[in-house]
Amino acid sequence: MIALSSVQMKPKRNTVITFPHDAKGRLIAIMPDDTMTGEIECRSTIIIDNKNQKYLEDGVFAFYIDGIFMVKRLQFLPDAILVIPNNKHYQNWKIEPLDKCELVIIGRVVISLSERAH
Repeated sequence: MIALSSVQMKPKRNTVITFPHDAKGRLIAIMPDDTMTGEIECRSTIIIDNKNQKYLEDGVFAFYIDGIFMVKRLQFLPDAILVIPNNKHYQNWKIEPLDKCELVIIGRVVISLSERAH
């Protein structure tokens, strides 16, 4: 099942996740892992545009799959969605229509902000 989320989402783990907003109404989140290292660093602040209701173009998206928050590049194929991590230590994988998983696309990642600790 592919669905677009609202600002609040109740993943399968029975927790409600609410994202704060920036001044333009976009969602603010933290990059949860190192799968996009080189493009988005782990623990970077990301800004997610969730206003567009249809995603026809490939790009970097924030989404839930089976209740797990992820940020990855998605390529929309005619018969599947290819999930492409930027970090070479992780493999690409496909989400196919017959997969028994719940995919909820939150929105496109439009900005990433890295902080340097000194």
